[in-house]
Amino acid sequence: MPEPTSDLLFVTVPEHVAAGFDAFPLDPGIPLPVDTGGVGEDWDEGNLSWELVLAGIIKLLVQQPDHEDGEYYRALALAANPELIKELSEAGIAAVRQDNWELSQEVFGAMVALDPTGHAGRANLAALAEQRGDAAERHGDAQGAAAHYAAARDQYAELLSSGEELPAHIHLNAGAFFFKTGDYATAARQLEEVIARGDDADTEPQHVEIAQDILTQIERQHLADRLFTDARRLITSGQEAAGIAKAQEFLETHPDSWRGWFLLGWGYRRRQEYAAARTAFERAIEHGGDAADLYNEHAICLIELGDDSGAERSLRRALELDPENLKIVSNFGVLELNRGNTSRAREFFQSVLALDPDDAVAASYLRQLEA
Repeated sequence: MPEPTSDLLFVTVPEHVAAGFDAFPLDPGIPLPVDTGGVGEDWDEGNLSWELVLAGIIKLLVQQPDHEDGEYYRALALAANPELIKELSEAGIAAVRQDNWELSQEVFGAMVALDPTGHAGRANLAALAEQRGDAAERHGDAQGAAAHYAAARDQYAELLSSGEELPAHIHLNAGAFFFKTGDYATAARQLEEVIARGDDADTEPQHVEIAQDILTQIERQHLADRLFTDARRLITSGQEAAGIAKAQEFLETHPDSWRGWFLLGWGYRRRQEYAAARTAFERAIEHGGDAADLYNEHAICLIELGDDSGAERSLRRALELDPENLKIVSNFGVLELNRGNTSRAREFFQSVLALDPDDAVAASYLRQLEA
């Protein structure tokens, strides 16, 4: 018999109880895990219930997905409650809406543990990781955003390599995610799958429209071009000089790509070459670029170059496009510091910390102001 833990206790089902369970042929020789709530061996078996057994099965499978009796426990759990996966999904989504990300992570993980070959749990985990990455990105937490996006990428990779036929909306979500994170070739493949299945019953017309819109952006901006992807990879990895050279080479062939100009400006800005970066960002705007990151980056350059009024215009446009982006709010604080308005700057940084107490940038500026 498996050793009990502080959370789980394994109990043997009496034969007369096993014989009376019609939903599933219980094996009296396989003990059932019970969630004791941390009591362990002091738990009173008189409190035994199917709810505690199901909770124990879920906890065991999350901790030990390859448990020797795992398939038996999975079949038993789903026989005892055929709606269990659906109920878990609804509970996890409700937790996401309440921003209870830790609980939703546990619930979606339980879905995967109960149904390892199904797609719903992993799809929910991927969407959750992406949402957490977006939040970290808005708060200026680049390291946190990268970690969550990597988790989402792993979940999508697991889904797409499973060999299972996935619903069109998962291909759409994957395509949108890979587009956002710069893997344009993979994004295009997923979006093309949505468009190819446009007549399928499970494919919503709006899904096809969204997929076509993103794919059009990839094609018109030439984002799947090897030079562009190489430039983005190099700049992201800290090799800005090599990335700038690739971006310039890309723009020689595609001078109308605003994303190409943005990439060039981003490389220059990371090297603190603010005048060159400003010019590149302005070319991006001239060629139709209208994104929060573009205007925010442009504003950073203008602050450094002493153009406070221009920086304010760009920051206001950035905030219009992404009102929840705390990086932009922090940059308003930096702008006010640049103008010598320390009380106004303090208000911006305090606003950031009120929404995100862990924001390191705002906290650092406030410490400087206090000093």
